Amino acid sequence: MCGTSVMANLDVALLPNHWYAIAASTDLGSTPIAASLLDQQLVVYRTTAGQVVVLDDRCPHRGASLACGQVKGNAIACPYHGWQFDLDGHCAQIPSQQASARIPQAAKVASYPVQERYGLIWVFTGDRDRAAQTPLWELPEYDQAGWRVVQGQFDWAADYRRVTENGMDVAHSPFVHANSFGASGNEVIADFELEKSDLGAQIWIPIEPKANYRGSFNLLGRKQETPKAGRSGAAFHLPNITRIDIEFGNFHLILVGIHQPISATTTRSHWLHVRNFLTAGWADGGTRKRTAKLFQEDQKIIEGIAPLRDRNEISVASDRLQLYYRQLWQQHHSSLVAQG
Repeated sequence: MCGTSVMANLDVALLPNHWYAIAASTDLGSTPIAASLLDQQLVVYRTTAGQVVVLDDRCPHRGASLACGQVKGNAIACPYHGWQFDLDGHCAQIPSQQASARIPQAAKVASYPVQERYGLIWVFTGDRDRAAQTPLWELPEYDQAGWRVVQGQFDWAADYRRVTENGMDVAHSPFVHANSFGASGNEVIADFELEKSDLGAQIWIPIEPKANYRGSFNLLGRKQETPKAGRSGAAFHLPNITRIDIEFGNFHLILVGIHQPISATTTRSHWLHVRNFLTAGWADGGTRKRTAKLFQEDQKIIEGIAPLRDRNEISVASDRLQLYYRQLWQQHHSSLVAQG
């Protein structure tokens, strides 16, 4: 880390009526797992029928963590006294009770709407009635033929909004990533149009590859010429998703970051590297190494950065995308506060 981490952002918050990724599908086997969403402790489990369930991770009996329990059919059993909770969080069995005894009505935990998409488990912690009307962010290339997807996770000791802003920042690459893909001589950011939507925005800028990436090369038996110029796109989708597109001729690479706020000062980025070249699995190991290096280069800066609401910040034209993210985030947050 460059510098010393300063005090946490006291205004960090969730925008509740959104879908949040809280785990990778591959994390979830036959046993429950714990997950956190801005210090809200959750338990995630898969029923024997394959359905994913998310509940609050505290048994109402004595407060034990359900994530340490066992899956029993469609239910999860508390590890302390064996109380079982069904898909909706209602207590279905208390082993210590006699058969004639009634289960207390208050013996329940909160349950949440869930989706499993893009290799991730998504939860909706806001107004339950709005979940069905709130579409999940889309990544159409994920299911399209001719694309290869590699996924992973990376943890940061930072506010999720700082990590999200970094994921759309187009001006830092020649400096932070000078030893990987950032090309010197490309420091000046061309004028760009901010394409706005209700939940995000996108920009496109012209780019050139690093000098050592240029020229001809042989790809799977076909001679390819690296284009001398291409374009890069940067986009965000509220509340915490970023997408970078890099296009050179017919070569298209996408890097998505879905930045899970674990706590006010801890973020887990669920990343997806999507490409329409080198689509065989043998290239995936190199992809994971390069992506890890990319995040490690960013980590040195982001974990030592000032709080998000530093009144002394000065912004310029190349920061317009991040500034719009802040504006949109604040608008949504303020409307929630006004609603009480």
